[in-house]
Amino acid sequence: MSLVKYRQDIQILRGVAVLLVVLYHVKMAGFDNGLLGVDVFFVVSGYLMALLYDKRSPSEFLLARLNRLVPAYAVVTVLTLVAAYFVTVPADFQQVSDQAAMGAGFLSNFYYWNQSSYFQSQDFNPLLNYWSLSVEVQFYLFVPFLFPLLRKRRALALGLFGLSLLLCLAVLTKSEKTAFFMLPTRMWEFLLGAFAAWYGQQESFRRGRLGAGFLGLLLAVVFLFPLSQGTQNIPLGHPSFAALVVTALTAGLLVTGLPRRFETSLPGRMLTRLGDISYSVYLVHFPVIVLVNYQPFGGTVLGYQQDLIELSLILGLTIGLAIPLYLFVERSRRFRAGKLVGLLPVALVLVAVSITAAELRMALLAPAERNIVAALTDNNQRRCPLSFRVLHPTEKLCRFGPADAQQTIALIGDSHAVSIRDSFVQQAGRHGFSTYFSASNLPLLDRRFPVSGMDDKLSDPQLAAVILHYRSTKFDVARNREKIAEFIRRSTERGVPVILLAPIPTYPDQIPKFMYASLTAGGRNMTGLQITDTQARVQNSAFWDFVDDLPKSDVTVIDPVDLLCAESACNYYDAALHPYYYDEHHLTLTGAAQLHAQFETILTQVAAQAGI
Repeated sequence: MSLVKYRQDIQILRGVAVLLVVLYHVKMAGFDNGLLGVDVFFVVSGYLMALLYDKRSPSEFLLARLNRLVPAYAVVTVLTLVAAYFVTVPADFQQVSDQAAMGAGFLSNFYYWNQSSYFQSQDFNPLLNYWSLSVEVQFYLFVPFLFPLLRKRRALALGLFGLSLLLCLAVLTKSEKTAFFMLPTRMWEFLLGAFAAWYGQQESFRRGRLGAGFLGLLLAVVFLFPLSQGTQNIPLGHPSFAALVVTALTAGLLVTGLPRRFETSLPGRMLTRLGDISYSVYLVHFPVIVLVNYQPFGGTVLGYQQDLIELSLILGLTIGLAIPLYLFVERSRRFRAGKLVGLLPVALVLVAVSITAAELRMALLAPAERNIVAALTDNNQRRCPLSFRVLHPTEKLCRFGPADAQQTIALIGDSHAVSIRDSFVQQAGRHGFSTYFSASNLPLLDRRFPVSGMDDKLSDPQLAAVILHYRSTKFDVARNREKIAEFIRRSTERGVPVILLAPIPTYPDQIPKFMYASLTAGGRNMTGLQITDTQARVQNSAFWDFVDDLPKSDVTVIDPVDLLCAESACNYYDAALHPYYYDEHHLTLTGAAQLHAQFETILTQVAAQAGI
């Protein structure tokens, strides 16, 4: 027997929320803000938990919640692993197995936080939707202990709500990933639902017409608000103002309810049925979309390929899998544990299956094939350690290499600088240098790290030199060229040498993807993407024009083309088929190692100037 009275309006809300999320992920026109459906789910969850938390002991409460979530969650995880095993290449399957293992402990939000961004797709993430379930389960852990304190202390509850909201907005300006994925920056959404349960139960508040207005306004925000996802902009970023408005309207609707006429209408009944299976739909829709759109080494591809047949396939598979999952797993009592400890084997089995399947898949590969697929892990994509970003959120530079180094070199640049950083740091350390590296993605080029952002370091006698390395396209923008030139002027005025590491060659397709396809086709046309050194320098023409305009004595220029291209041809793999790139234009660690001779030239020159 349910401990909370059934409310059709809540099921309608769930139906609206899951519909928004699914249509957002299939990239349906007009649903660009559909991700706000997750915020609706968080408010509904907070509302229900506020009504349930004191009906059982803390352990019984948590067991009931996990019994509700885990069976269907485990089934979808296993089915995704099985499908991915047969559909994906080993490097992509390794990512799926890692996600499944983290998901077994409801830690998916930490896994994806450790990646680049929810709104970028270079990683293969068919279980990305698990992040919100992890946040929800983490919330459940606090409910039995937190809610009794807040229920009778309104000032404390409002204070925690305000603190979480302010933390969310503050963190958003530094790390949109952290604001998006972490419970402390999402707690305010759950609390809005709790407030609706605690302070909105009076019968006089039940005004369905007002609730219909709230629903209309909620949809207006979803369809009309100029949300800018993945940015650090408080008015337009996410979660921020749009999420606040949507969650407040959701809480208001939970208080007022919906008109009975709408609940009994055809749209109301359809949304109710969708709300009934919303959890199963939410679980299966994302793996279905990503696996249907799968391209080897292609990352997470959402949407549909402008083909109504493919859209029908995605939606049909989603509903076709969600209904039996709901009927035979989610609603079934046979899969429910009697004690919390009974759920532990489920988690352990998921972890074991995930790890074993991935290792088996890699072990069965031929050496050349293994070398190619390893390119996706043979790289560095993180600027500064996570611990640094958390402990020093306002710092612009993190430091690598020997802690006792007396001299430091600053390596400044975009993601291309990230690609070479580990190799450079290791080599610089052998020369007695530590390395400064920018925490910002676009140092010198955006407001988070303006040209003046290095002024204090340029005045530091320990700074021996600055190396600048950007992708060639950055020099196509006149404003970027002006900012880099201004930084060079500031550096040379302070007596700090500047070395420009020219852009590396880029290619029209992902190198590992192309090489893997060539290898599986019998090894033919492995050099099909090859370009000449002349073509590589033409790619970099804006950079060389920029260099020509600089005072000749201001910089030293090193050209990676000299090492990555030999006998007029630029190569992108070694004799053992280790790719030098992990996509079209970022070097792997193996590729960065090809620049060691130039790093040695730079370091020897800087050491001589610094008297080391």
